[in-house]
Amino acid sequence: MSSVDAPVAATPTFADADASGVAQLNRWQVIGLKLLERQTTAVGIALVVLVGFFSITHTSAFATPENAANLCLDATAIMLLAVGATFVMVAGGIDLSMGAVVVFTSVLSAKTMSGHANTWGTILIGLAVALGGGLGCGLINAFFIVRLQLPALIVTLAMLRRGAGRRRAAVRQHRHPRGP
Repeated sequence: MSSVDAPVAATPTFADADASGVAQLNRWQVIGLKLLERQTTAVGIALVVLVGFFSITHTSAFATPENAANLCLDATAIMLLAVGATFVMVAGGIDLSMGAVVVFTSVLSAKTMSGHANTWGTILIGLAVALGGGLGCGLINAFFIVRLQLPALIVTLAMLRRGAGRRRAAVRQHRHPRGP
């Protein structure tokens, strides 16, 4: 019998842990196999390894409370967008325009607040303008998708291009005198 024909022992999987009696795995082996079969576990392990690596190699810059707060603050906007995208996908749709709408409403808000005193009133007006701009873009998308029955992919792709164009036009009007 050649080495090609020799039977190969299979690595135990979660399916082997059934009551069939083929392989007897203890409870911890079953839990470990369940976890290793999930992709999210691999991503979590990679995250822990990366955080550990940078905490050890860049202790003075990475492993600080200020950096942890900055990482959480920076991730907040992306997480909020991800939650919204999840709801859209669960409902069977797709929204390609979210990034462009965020940038467009940010520029709109900054334009509104520029040149005014840094007061709570100015901040609230900028927030209202950003929320209104996002709501307007969302209502336009909803009109074309729901009322006119156009595909969400096409409508949100068009809004992505429109948002990017509006952002460029708004930024072009207010260039810094020393900027490009």
